[in-house]
Amino acid sequence: RMYDMLFICAANVGRSQMAEGFYNYYTKGENAISGAAIPLTEERVADFYKHRPAKEISEVMKERDIEISGQLIKTVTEEMFQNVEKVIVLEKEEILKESKDPYTHTVLHYINGHSCVEYHSIEDPCKGKPEERSREDNLIKFRFARDQIEQIVLDLIEER
Repeated sequence: RMYDMLFICAANVGRSQMAEGFYNYYTKGENAISGAAIPLTEERVADFYKHRPAKEISEVMKERDIEISGQLIKTVTEEMFQNVEKVIVLEKEEILKESKDPYTHTVLHYINGHSCVEYHSIEDPCKGKPEERSREDNLIKFRFARDQIEQIVLDLIEER
């Protein structure tokens, strides 16, 4: 199956999940996929996120009438790169390059080998310790990222 877009961020719990949700919503189909550029530990994915996007991410997307709570967290695979027209990385390239993890370097190899890649530096709203911030402070960060990502997605659709 071919997809229009592959959205990538560090852990696939926030930014890339929102982008996938927006793209599929606005194109009225399942035309985008998303994935993580870092290896996901079972503990983090299963215990903390329950294999789904961060709760607050789903909540701020619902404010736009877009349901993403059913999307799964996934790591990027070579097959994803082979079956997609364009790769959108919602992360600073330096962050991926500075990673010491071999998996992330493999992902960078896939990114660099793809013919159509764009980087958009969107600050990770899940960065730090969201559980130590107030709920309202978290929602402000998540909404800010959501609005930036929505504009990127709308621009991508317009360019097609």
